Amino acid sequence: KWAPPNPYLNRGALYADHLNEYDKAIADFLRVISFPDKNHPSQIDASKNLGLVYNKSGDFNNAVKVLDEAIAMDLQQPVSHFLRGAALAGLGKFSEAEKAYSKALSLDPGYADAWLKRGILYTDHMGAYDKGIADFRKVLELLPGDKNASVNLGICYFRKKMTDDALQIFSREINADPGDGMLYYLRFLAYAAKNDFEQAYNDIMKARSLGVSISDQEMNDAMKKAKINVSTAGSAAKRE
Repeated sequence: KWAPPNPYLNRGALYADHLNEYDKAIADFLRVISFPDKNHPSQIDASKNLGLVYNKSGDFNNAVKVLDEAIAMDLQQPVSHFLRGAALAGLGKFSEAEKAYSKALSLDPGYADAWLKRGILYTDHMGAYDKGIADFRKVLELLPGDKNASVNLGICYFRKKMTDDALQIFSREINADPGDGMLYYLRFLAYAAKNDFEQAYNDIMKARSLGVSISDQEMNDAMKKAKINVSTAGSAAKRE
């Protein structure tokens, strides 16, 4: 006699979403998938959740496998295509990942996470900065003020050498979240690109003070370019 699958589905979601106990979550979702009634609504939910957990744990091959099964059960689930895109990106299959994200967006044009992840894919792995910019702008249309989209838009501008636009974004985000050291580091890179080494030095010092790991060599280079005497300025304690 089979136990009802929903309690295992719910417990697996608890393990995955709140306790980060991925092995236990996987065991619960696999138990649901082994339920003999393959038309039970729990089956596709368990497959999607299992794919999500495999992604979180870095097991991208198994993620693709289980998400292919979820898509076979229902082609119209945008989440399944989105999660499959994330798994394919994890495997370095960037063109296939782009297609998966695009399929999710064709099914749900309001899927902000899919626009964001596809934009990051374009920016970080495909060098398609104009496409990345378009996707991040779409996220900001759907979620005005979204920090992830805004910062990634700034990174796109920086890589396209649109340095003033990048600086504007990084400065705005610093005003909104002055405790985020990585924002200062990004602005340091932008100021350095403009040869504004005094401002760049101030930002790299702030980034380091907020816990961003920066090599002594990079600090010393910033000091030299800011015309600060390395021998008398002292070395900030490196924070890991």
